[in-house]
Amino acid sequence: MSQTPAKFERLNEIIQILRDTPQISIADLSKQMFTSKSTLRRDLIELERSNIIRRQYGMIQLLQGNNLEFTYEKRRNENARLKRTISRQIAARIPSNAAFFIDGSSTFFSLPELLHEQVGLHVITNNVNMGLQFNSLNNVETIIAGGKMVPRTATTLGSTTVREIQSFHPDFALLSTSSIDAEGIYVADPEQAAVKEAMIDAAKCVIFGIDSTKFDQSDYIRITNMDQINEIVTDKQPSAAYRTLFENYHIQLTYSEQHH
Repeated sequence: MSQTPAKFERLNEIIQILRDTPQISIADLSKQMFTSKSTLRRDLIELERSNIIRRQYGMIQLLQGNNLEFTYEKRRNENARLKRTISRQIAARIPSNAAFFIDGSSTFFSLPELLHEQVGLHVITNNVNMGLQFNSLNNVETIIAGGKMVPRTATTLGSTTVREIQSFHPDFALLSTSSIDAEGIYVADPEQAAVKEAMIDAAKCVIFGIDSTKFDQSDYIRITNMDQINEIVTDKQPSAAYRTLFENYHIQLTYSEQHH
């Protein structure tokens, strides 16, 4: 069910409080939140069901780890300004009549509205939320790759999804990821990895949108080596070591210094 902006703000506020105080009593959290106890209780139940927090003996604990997966609507509110910067740069890269894969990453949540000037676009995605956004535009043919739906994320994964992706050969694959280091690009889920790898193999040009908070991080599944990437788009200039690395692999680096 779609959530209101007020609810987004409450959930994000709870997460931010827990990032500063990873374990807090429900009583203390209630004092910091200007909301009723019944509303707070419902919000905590939702966060617990999403494996973001754990409630035990009157205490709330933020679950740690790089592989923490937020639902689509919660994730898309994190670092929204950085991600919009990335989407704007990618939108300028996509010509009319282009065909492209796009994953369900929150990095690209604002991309559909930024592509309103292009015509004749063909979009293939494994995320229903992303597909609905593109489908609302008059200039886009939208294809949802079928497969097993993942609870709470509106994303299809699995062997059926991979087979459908392999039947296309679009101009671009627009992808994001949870982390990047000098050795490659990573995710925490093997089924996500398989879908992204299929998109990489099938597309003519691979563009990763990666915000600056994901650099110098890694997870246990590496989905690509640098030589499979054509371009990396980020919100600000990465370190000299990364710039040299990308240059050595002939990866075009695009970034904006308007971040502040």
